Amino acid sequence: MIQRCVQNGQDALIVKTADIIDSFKWYSSQNNEDELRNHCVKNANAIFKFKPEDFDDKIFNELQSWQERFANKTE
Repeated sequence: MIQRCVQNGQDALIVKTADIIDSFKWYSSQNNEDELRNHCVKNANAIFKFKPEDFDDKIFNELQSWQERFANKTE
């Protein structure tokens, strides 16, 4: 899914990123460690793996903050 978003352009990846941030917010409010680890962090990692360097929007910085906050949850 994330690779398809990248192929469709920055706007598509921004929408997917917003969706993942929303998931981070929801699952953290529910203290759902499994979904934070298995859904949110994995998807954030995939975004940063496939995001071209020229895709530049502040939402990616916000996602990185959430990713870093919960990175230890994957251990």
